[in-house]
Amino acid sequence: MPQISVIMGVYKEPKEYLILSIESILNQTFSDLEYIIVIDDPDNVEAQEMIEEYRKKDSRIIVIKNERNLGLVASLNRALSEAKGNFIARMDADDISDMNRFEEQLKYLRQNSLDLVGCSLRRISETGKVITKMANRSYCQECISETLLIDDGIAHPSWFGKYSIFVKLKGYRDFYSCEDYDFLLRALHIGAKLGVCDKILMSYRINTRGISRTNSLRQHLSSKFLRENYEHIENITQFELERIVEKRNTKVNAQLYKKALQIFNIGLDDLKKKKVSGIMRLLYAPLVSPYIIDKYRRIYKIRKIRKRYINLSKSDAVTIED
Repeated sequence: MPQISVIMGVYKEPKEYLILSIESILNQTFSDLEYIIVIDDPDNVEAQEMIEEYRKKDSRIIVIKNERNLGLVASLNRALSEAKGNFIARMDADDISDMNRFEEQLKYLRQNSLDLVGCSLRRISETGKVITKMANRSYCQECISETLLIDDGIAHPSWFGKYSIFVKLKGYRDFYSCEDYDFLLRALHIGAKLGVCDKILMSYRINTRGISRTNSLRQHLSSKFLRENYEHIENITQFELERIVEKRNTKVNAQLYKKALQIFNIGLDDLKKKKVSGIMRLLYAPLVSPYIIDKYRRIYKIRKIRKRYINLSKSDAVTIED
């Protein structure tokens, strides 16, 4: 039986993305794995043929073909139903895993007695150019848990966790644009220990056509609702979530929020370049969409929590030295 089951959905990703993604998994330093690929686009013949060629060369690849487009959640749940590994690793068809990703994540998970971990990322453009590197401190499990109640801080494509957690939660729920955050909050609710490996182990491709870009307000509203109802998160239904979100996710609100996010991101870039325009943009963004104010609040709260845990770790170090 394989130690790790890697699950990945394929929809309309370009061939060149798929090649890099697939080979990054097959060339892992930790090779005791099975690679379950769910093809969610019956018309994507080129992808099917290419993946079939890889399957013929490497018996670790398992291919599942959906007869019609079912979406990411259903595809991942199909992959989970076939998984045989002790651990589940997520992968997206347009991202690239470093060769030592699984080896490092498994080591980090075991050393810190965790149930599911992510990792730090480098963001790359659609052409593969490195945009930013997102190396994090190795925050303790308690800090990660506290900040997760404010924002999703574990990138979905980087997940590496015990199979037992996915079984306990019965896989993903079909909460459009926030199924991953819902999963993490439910995991937290049942006492799972979550973390983020501080090493950069993946290249995360920024897709301008992705869900987070085109449905950013919907994602914001859905995540906010899940946080506010965390105490009874298992009882939240898809119908209830959609009903609440659709009241506020109007076309006008969505367009304004998208514009405000663009201003916000440009403002951050300007600040990094020490431009005064960065401050002006960050002040202007909430005027375009008031939902940005909630984003500012969450950033402030997370920084405050992290600072507290950093200070705690420093005081512990002083105590030990004394």
